[in-house]
Amino acid sequence: WRGPMSVSVFRRPRDDGVPSVADAVAAEDECLRRHADFHEVQLSSAALRRMAARQHVPGADTNNASDMFTHYPFNVQRNAALDGATGEWVFLVDVDFVLAPAESARERVFSRRFHELREKHPDLFPSDDRTVAVVPAVETVSSSVAAPTTFAALQSSLDDKSVCAFYGHYCTTCHRPSMVDRYASMATATQQQVNNKATPYLVQYRDGYEPYVVAARSTLPRYDERFVGRGWDKMSFFYELNAMGRKFVVLPPPMPFLVHSGRGDMPTNHTREYMERQRDNVMLMHNFKAAVDRRYRADEIAASAREKERIVQSVRVDEDEATAAMREALKPSTTVPEWTESRPEDAQKHKPVASDTASTPETRPAPGDGTSRQLIDWGSISSSRGGGHAGVAA
Repeated sequence: WRGPMSVSVFRRPRDDGVPSVADAVAAEDECLRRHADFHEVQLSSAALRRMAARQHVPGADTNNASDMFTHYPFNVQRNAALDGATGEWVFLVDVDFVLAPAESARERVFSRRFHELREKHPDLFPSDDRTVAVVPAVETVSSSVAAPTTFAALQSSLDDKSVCAFYGHYCTTCHRPSMVDRYASMATATQQQVNNKATPYLVQYRDGYEPYVVAARSTLPRYDERFVGRGWDKMSFFYELNAMGRKFVVLPPPMPFLVHSGRGDMPTNHTREYMERQRDNVMLMHNFKAAVDRRYRADEIAASAREKERIVQSVRVDEDEATAAMREALKPSTTVPEWTESRPEDAQKHKPVASDTASTPETRPAPGDGTSRQLIDWGSISSSRGGGHAGVAA
């Protein structure tokens, strides 16, 4: 990528001997050295003291993957990269991905095609710039499998199962909603069309969705920096975007796709600290969702509460009407006059008199004959949220 880049890197305490992590990274790559602004993130003294009390310092762990999953401040890095981006439109992507197909001047072609799609499809990209444009991401089943570099190779790799949606081997919501198969089929068709009529398509957000996207920087929320280590850090960001009412639209071919070589990394040695961090992040995500819902969905929640109350009242009215009808149906059908104390010889004068429409006393339901009814009292209805991360200016 030979365009402006804003790259954040985490500097571990054990790397203090290196004058600048950014300089060390840039020295290895001319493209980064010429086009990237680096933003170093390191732990504060207070954070180091807290971690020393737990007898752990990031970077000192022999299991580096577990160390990263447990202690890296990914969201702090993402915010640092966003703050350092120079353009309004940013491409949010992890540093270990490659764009394909590789075209000459890809950064200028990417930007031009993206803005052409925005102009051509105002229904999907309204003028408020609140649509989130998704760039599909795939992974190879192992690092030894050749990554697809063309649209035809992508389709072939999906067909033979050597490639799938990123994290698709264990996460059903992380990237699968992008519908990579649909994207690939459009790519194959597009190759046969000179005029490139492929249309962006809207996808449904699902809890856990965390795509790589192009978005207007001024319309984005902050990444929640309370999430530390792997787990729910990026999911929380997209949960909030969805709560804000954003639409997720996949950019069609010939817009490129992202490729990750090998399976998305997950820890294999679950240390005690890693499990504790996962527990903390689960609780944090629960509280985060509740706060986001209160902030952005107050009207929706209130409307839902009013609808539930309407249903409850309707049930109560129906219950009252049914109860009244049942009681009416169970009334004795014979009118028995009130008896007064009298002499035996007056008994003949006080015999029961049947009404014009009543049945005889013998037809009245008797207790225990299967005609009794039990009235049910209804209860109320109740109802129970990699390493460096680059913000690249599109």
